[in-house]
Amino acid sequence: MEETEKEFLKKYDASKYQKPSVAADIVIFSIYNMENIDSEELKILLVKRGKHPYKNAFALPGGFVGINETIEEAAQRELLEETGVDCEFLEQLRTTSTVDRDPRYRVISASYIALIDAEKYTIKAGDDASDAKWFAVSMKQNENKNWVLKLQSDKEELKAVLHEEKKKWIPESELSILENDGLAFDHALIIGYAIWKLKSWKKM
Repeated sequence: MEETEKEFLKKYDASKYQKPSVAADIVIFSIYNMENIDSEELKILLVKRGKHPYKNAFALPGGFVGINETIEEAAQRELLEETGVDCEFLEQLRTTSTVDRDPRYRVISASYIALIDAEKYTIKAGDDASDAKWFAVSMKQNENKNWVLKLQSDKEELKAVLHEEKKKWIPESELSILENDGLAFDHALIIGYAIWKLKSWKKM
């Protein structure tokens, strides 16, 4: 007699495959002049990590997805817990799966993007974030055609240099990190993709 699906599932060994963790990272922008995205008028919300890894480095709000929640629910929960922002609309940006993107373990991240009015929200760090604040952000190409990402607050200055490459099997350009000063994980990449996304919104 052929095995039923119920019988198959009862004896299935889920441990035969390694399981990566899944995280949600959220890119929150506030802008005062949509015509000038490359200027200091574009702001991004970052948190300072209160725990290892990357303790005291700045990062995008985010965290691990719980076993009983969707990635979208995790994104909204982590954003609220770490920054106090209750955002009603988050659009999925991309999935980031670089093998060594997290020093702890294999972690795949689904990132989300939103554009909000900063004046309507009170930012308050919580959970494992020791601080949360707005940074002025810009990304421009240098003489080598690499993208220079700069983030500036009243006390901190962060910078990353990103290389753009076109790959045959992927319709959109891919970014890689050449230099990174002050941003945790591969969040410089996610921010770079988010700025590209924001510019595409401008053209719509």
